[in-house]
Order: sequence, then C-alpha cells, then structure tokens
Amino acid sequence: MSTGVATQNPLTVRVSANFGLGLIPDSLDFILSKTGVPAVIRPLEHDQIVPHASRLAMGGTLAENSFDVFLIRLQNWATDASSAPSGFEAESMLHDYVDVLLNTLEIVAAGGYRIVIGLCEVSDIERQTPEYAAAINQILAFRERHSSATVVELSAAFVANEYEPRSLPLKQMRGMLPYDDTSQAIIGAALGRELYRQ
Repeated sequence: MSTGVATQNPLTVRVSANFGLGLIPDSLDFILSKTGVPAVIRPLEHDQIVPHASRLAMGGTLAENSFDVFLIRLQNWATDASSAPSGFEAESMLHDYVDVLLNTLEIVAAGGYRIVIGLCEVSDIERQTPEYAAAINQILAFRERHSSATVVELSAAFVANEYEPRSLPLKQMRGMLPYDDTSQAIIGAALGRELYRQ
C-alpha cells in the first residue's frame, strides 16, 4: 500500500457521517488491523460532516498520516428539512448541502488533507432522478479536481461486485443496504479495504 504507514506512526482516520455510524468504526478498525495497518479511528458525533469540514478549512490539525472520511446518505439530506440550516430551500436541500460541503472541502483539499467521500446506500432508482444524479456528479467532479480526494461507492451492488462477488443477496438489493448492524459492518469493511489501497 502507499499510505506510508509505519508501526510507530499509526494511521489516523477521522470519520464523520450524516447518519449514525453504529458499527462502522469498529468494522473499519478490525479490517485495518487484519491488513496490518496500525490505525487510530476517531468517529465524530452524528451529523458532523459540514462542521468537521469547516474546522479543517479553518486550520484544523493536519496529522502527517491521516484520512478524513465523510460518509453521506444522500436521501438524508434530501428529506430532513427539520435540521437544515437557515436559507436552505426544501426543493433544493440536497443540492444546497452538497454545495456547501464541497465548497468547504475545496479549501480542505488545498490544505493537503486526504479526503475520502463515501456514497452510502444510493439505490438504482435514486440514481435516475435528476436531483440525485446532479449531486453525485458534483461529488465525482470534486474528485477529478483533487488528487488527494477519493470517492467510494458503498451501495449494496458495489460492495457485492467489488468485495463479495458471490453474494447474490447483496446484488438483489438493487443498491440499498438495510440500515442495520450487518450493513454498518459491510460499509466499515469496504471502507477499510479502500483505505488500505490508498
């Protein structure tokens, strides 16, 4: 792997999400330890994606050997009007959230941080809607602009094809992972394997 990990300098992985992380940090830690990567996993509180990005943009501590992971369930941002910041319109809420995050991450990426954006549980149907397709394209365009950024698909179909090629039940889910302990463990494991590749 190319992370430059040394035993005396463990990999620091800060994980934020717009949903409850559940078992994801434990699964991530388990996979990295199994691959021989000493790591310190630092999960952030629920829905700290934008605040965490803002702290980094304002000069947060840059660990020499670290990743900042932002796990996104697009449907949460598209439907949760109750927690939307002032000025966000209901009909464009997903676009507004993604726009604010990526504009902030432009500054973060320029500061040398290694960024991983995980697209979690996007269904095939959602991908066909203009709102979701535009959000995904925005995120992929961000990755193309920054060599320090990685975008990971963490849908059931991707995980099945990439990591569990014989897993017919996962492939039959058509993109959605049920939000339970099993899906959290799958997301953490897939994320761990992706970080190992970096």
